[in-house]
This record gives sequence, C-alpha cells and structure tokens, in this order.
Amino acid sequence: MDDRMPAGFPYPVYIGLWTDWSYGKILGSTLTLSRDNANLLIGAVTFFITIVAVYIWKIISFSLHAYYSDPGPRDGLYHQRQAIIRNSSSAAGTVLSLVNLIWAWRKVTKSWLRLLPLLLLTIITAIGLAIASIFASRVATGSEVLITGSGCGIVVPDLSDPSLSEVFTDYTPYLADSLTQASIYASQCYEGSSSSSMGCGVFVKPHLKAEKIDTNASCPFPSLCQTEDSNLLIDTGLLNSHNDFGINAPEDERFMFRMAVACAPLMSENYSKIYNVSQDRSYTQYYYGPGTNNDYTFAASNDAFYELAATNISSFTADYSIGLGLAVSYNNTLLAPPSTFQPIPELLGKDRDVFIVFLSANGVLFLNKTSDPWFSATEPVMLHFLSGKDKVTAYRQDRAASTLACTYQEQYCLAPFSNENCTPLGPSLEAQQLILQQASRNEKVFQRLQWAISAAQNLEPNPLDVVDTLGPQALVARRKLLQGEQGYLPPDQWKNEVQHWFDISLAAFQNAYVKTAAGPPTSIHEVAIQRPENSEEKKLCRNQKVISTDYVSFSFLGLMIILVLGLIIIIVSFSLEHLAICIQRRWGGNGHRRLEWITNGILQLQRLVHEELGIGEWEDCDDTIPITLQLDDLAVLDLSNEKHPLYTPPQKEVADVPKPGGIVGATSSSGSSQNTSITEYLLTGTSEEPHAVTIFSDTETETTERDNMPVEHITTVAERFDPIPHELSPVPGTPKPPASIHSDPQLFLATPIPRDSTDQAPVNS
Repeated sequence: MDDRMPAGFPYPVYIGLWTDWSYGKILGSTLTLSRDNANLLIGAVTFFITIVAVYIWKIISFSLHAYYSDPGPRDGLYHQRQAIIRNSSSAAGTVLSLVNLIWAWRKVTKSWLRLLPLLLLTIITAIGLAIASIFASRVATGSEVLITGSGCGIVVPDLSDPSLSEVFTDYTPYLADSLTQASIYASQCYEGSSSSSMGCGVFVKPHLKAEKIDTNASCPFPSLCQTEDSNLLIDTGLLNSHNDFGINAPEDERFMFRMAVACAPLMSENYSKIYNVSQDRSYTQYYYGPGTNNDYTFAASNDAFYELAATNISSFTADYSIGLGLAVSYNNTLLAPPSTFQPIPELLGKDRDVFIVFLSANGVLFLNKTSDPWFSATEPVMLHFLSGKDKVTAYRQDRAASTLACTYQEQYCLAPFSNENCTPLGPSLEAQQLILQQASRNEKVFQRLQWAISAAQNLEPNPLDVVDTLGPQALVARRKLLQGEQGYLPPDQWKNEVQHWFDISLAAFQNAYVKTAAGPPTSIHEVAIQRPENSEEKKLCRNQKVISTDYVSFSFLGLMIILVLGLIIIIVSFSLEHLAICIQRRWGGNGHRRLEWITNGILQLQRLVHEELGIGEWEDCDDTIPITLQLDDLAVLDLSNEKHPLYTPPQKEVADVPKPGGIVGATSSSGSSQNTSITEYLLTGTSEEPHAVTIFSDTETETTERDNMPVEHITTVAERFDPIPHELSPVPGTPKPPASIHSDPQLFLATPIPRDSTDQAPVNS
C-alpha cells in the first residue's frame, strides 16, 4: 500500500490491489498505479502482446505448413509458398509476401487461385491479431481510484458539551466552504452537462441526473399557488450509493437514496399586510404561519429602493436578500427546532417538510420588465443621467418580498432492493430514522448506514440548507446583476433558480462522501471531528471512489489472463516440433510434414545449397540449426551472370606431400560454375608398392595412365579437410577399386587398401 497525493489532486490515493465491486469480486480485481508507473506497465504489456502475436502466428503457420504439405513432386509455386509460410514472422508480413508471390507468378500460372484462400486467411489473422492488441490495451480500466481514508472523519455540529466551544467556530465555515464548492461544481458540471469542464472529473459521475423534472406540475399547496399547473416538480429517483455516489461496496452492502422537491410561487394577497412605521416608512408582514417568536412568517421593508436612492451612497450597491422559513415534520408532528415557523394548514402536509423562500430586491433596478412570478418587476422607474438630457425607463420589484414555497421529501432503501426494504417517500428525518430502525436488525448494516447518513447530513446538502447557507449567492439571476442593475430574466426564472438549488444539493451529496473519506482539513480541531470507530465505518472510509488522471487503474485479472495465456502460447510454440515428434512416434506416420517444416527453415535451406555442392560435412540436419563439423569454407556467390547469381565452391590450393600410406587427393580443374571439369583419382596399392593412379574426367573421354607414380608425388589436403565419403563407379574394363574413396565436388580423397598377392592392379585403358 502506498498513499500519494500529487500536486493538483486534493485527495490521497491508494496505490496497490483492491476490488472494484462494479464488476464483482473476481472481475473487479484492480491494480492502481501512479501515471508514470502505469505508462511503464502499459509499455511492457504492449511489448509482451507483440511478442505473443509472433508466437501465435508461428502456431498458425506451423498448422498451415502441415496442412499444405505434400510428399509428391510439386512445382516452384508450392515450394515458395511453403517457404513463405515457414519463414514469415508475422501475419502482416506473410500477406505482403503472398501478394508479391501472386504478382511474380502471374504470367506463368493462375497463382492467385491457389493462393487466395491462404491470403484471405492470413489477412483475417492479421486483422484479428491487430484487434486483439487494441482490446488488450483495455486492461487499463480508467482512472477510478480509491481514497486511502487515512484521515477519514465527520465534522460534527454538536454543541451539547460545553467544552466543545470550538465546534461551532469550526463547523460553520467548514459547512459554508463545502456548499460553496458544491455551488461552483454545479455551475460548471451540471448546467453545462460537460464532464470535460475544469474540475468536473473528480466524482465517479460528473453529474447526477434527476429522473423526473416536471415544469408543468400541479400545485403542491392547493389554493395558495399563483398558478395551478405551471409549477415545478423534481425527483431524483433512487440513487445508488455505489454507482452514483462512489461508495465502493458489494451489492448486498449498498443502499439507495431519493429526494424530491415540489415548488410553486405563492399568492401574497390575503397573506400579507403593510405596516406604516412613520409617515414615509413602512414594511410588509407575510402570514403563512406564525414564527418562533412572533405571529408572522416574514417581514420586509417597502422603502428599500427609495432609501437607496435618497442616501446616494456610492459605496453601497443594491442586491438581493433572502429570508427563509422551515417546517420539519416527524411522525405527523412538527419539530421545533429545527422548524422556524408553524405552517398554515394549506402548507403543512403529513408526508413532507416545507420551506418558504422570501426574495427581496432591495433597490435592484430591472432593466427589462420582468413577468416572472417570483422576480416580478413591472413598476416603471425613470432613470436620469448626469447630462440631464437622457432618460431610461427601468423597473422595480412589485412587492417588498416575493414568496416561493417548496416541499422536500426523502426515501431510503436497503439491499436487496424491494418495496419491503424501502421507506415511504416522506419527511427527511422520519425517512432516516425509519431506515435505521430497519437496518438495526443487522449490526453491520446499521453501522454502515448510520455512518453514511451522518457523513451526508452533517454537511446539510438538501436544497433548504443550500439556500439558507448560501443566501443570495445561490441565485442564478445574480450572474446578470451588475452594480445593482439586473439584466434580462425569462418569465420562468424561478424554475431555473430551483433547479440550480437542486443541482447544488446533488453536488453537495457527492462532495459530502468524498470529503468525509478524505478527512477534514488540519485547521479543524480534533475535538470537532468524529472518527470511524468500528470495522464497518473504517471499511467505508477506505472504499470511496474518485476519478484522478494522475493515476491509472488496471484490471488485475486482465493482466493475469494476458500473462498466463501469453506464456502458454509461447510454450506451445516452442513445443510444436517436439509435440510433432511425439505424435509421430505415438500414432505413426512418415514424418514428412515435420521434416519439411524443418527443411524449409532458412538455415536448413542454406545447408541444402552448400551440401548440394558437396561442401562441408553437416550434422543436426533434422534440427532447426544445422552445423558443420568444422569451420569449413562454404560456397561463394558467383556474380559472373548478375541476372542469374549462383553459389559455387571456393577455390582451394593444393598443399602438403602425403606420407606413404596416407590419404591422397587433388583439386579439380578450374572454370566457371557451369564449365567445371571434375577429375576423379583412383588410387590402388599399398604404401610399400608402386601406386597406379587412373584419372577420369567428366569432360574428356580419354584416360591418362600414370603407372608407378610414387605416393610422395600425389598431393593431399586430407589433414585440412574432412571429406564426405563417396563411392566411385569403376572405370569400364577395370575391376572395382578395393579402396575406401572419399570425394567432394572440389576435392576427392582415396585411402590406400593393402592387396593380397593374388589381387591384380587395375588395367588402365
């Protein structure tokens, strides 16, 4: 195991073997390496696959060579085809050689008819090997990695212990920073739906998509909505803890989460009242239920626009402000806290939480008439410029505050996922408690789920908390706000705002699990951090997946398959000829296919050339590499006819006088390779008697008699060369020489054999 966190990547990554449960225990075995080491491994795998491809072709070519092998007389095309199959190192090279072969024989025979099946098979093989090499590179599964979890912890807001006074000062900025990060992420990665945007490649899913977005939903608050059928409903559907949030776990340890929001702008008539503070000052109170300490829900000034104009303070810029009311239900009871108001019956529901968002423009000038029901600005205002000549009509917000109300619901499910293992879609705290009660039947399941819920909820990622924490920063409309002047807003801008809050909420859920596994920053006091205590909590901390391009993950099973299969292929390739020998011995056969395979090898073909010229004494002629018994000089290339080059025997000088009884020899007459006159010497007699040598020539019909030639006069190179044995036919009219005669196209040697007194010397004619 190795923990590393390169510059630019904020989380420590686990380096080593782990299981990606997306593919199961076996298929999911994964090896994570740093980018540099991964490049080395990819290069090694590519090189190994290239080698294996060569040996795959060797097996195929061996089979093809055996299939086409024919012991009978065949033409040159047959032998060249066999030689190409035998000596080509790759399928692609064989394709090129076969094409050239077809072209070369085009005028002699319809070679393409005989070679086409082989050519097509070779092309298919070449393409198959290329595709296999490409797919083998997929052993690199991507950049999904695990956070080490070494600093795992949850920042808690619990203030029940007076000694934890630092908790509040740590938690609040930590929460604000987390939701600000989620807001930025949602703006970059959700609205543009582009995973290539900067910073969008961290979570296992760049953005989570809602299963249902209904922009013409019915009113969730009967008789309160401004419209009955132009409201907004967003439902995530069930999100998987593994697939969507990156909590790496087998299927039986996963959970599912769902949240839904239904929103609508509310009517303010009959639910608001204007109060005059003085002759020129007033405010509006909104009555959707009494607050914690008063009988109204929210109050906003009616004079913010005129106060801003009257003060003429250049350093002050008009901006939006947001007020919030929250009603949290549990078991059909309103919880206070965290509820901040008691909703009226039209708002309150038994199966949902409710929050109201009040928007005040605070002197913001709308440069266009805005008909959006939440941003409604239709009251004209005349703007005068310093010149006094130019006038522009702008618009101010129609009400002191506009009201938008939403319901919020959650649902949880445990594996195996079924209706029996799911809570009803209802208030958030109620859904959490119900699923924990259900999980309590199994201690490990309870520990895992409790940690997962705490990790998310302690960062308050639901849309209500997003608006409460970010305030006006959560508004998309502010992107078109400059120095208190608001640019154009569409008639359904409020729906864009709610969808943006929902996106921030989803991004916050994603971020919550990653931040928990990575651990809070060192600036957070340890007393404010809840660390994992049991094995299940620690396992969750070590199994949070993220995406990092600084690392590469490989399928370990894929690597092992490539290695094992590659080694098997290589071993089989090396064992082919030995297997052929064993099969021949076991089931019989003349071994022609095997011996033709060997003989068509480059080195054996080379041996045949030299041996046909009678040069060298060879061994291992039935093996891959033949050798000469000694380092003899072999044939040389004769270029006297450059259109028809040939190998010819090398010229050798006669040397040394033999001793009596020794081996004698002489060289042939010189000439071109096509006109060489080969002379044969027959030696009879013993070392004690005169020797008679008869000379025979393949270019002369007459013979020359040299009687009583002493052996000392016959030169020899027997001590330098080891000639190949050769029986010479007797000269017509002479008895067969009783001698062991050695011959060579370049050199013939004869060994004297003792004669009985009855033996007659050959008669020279």
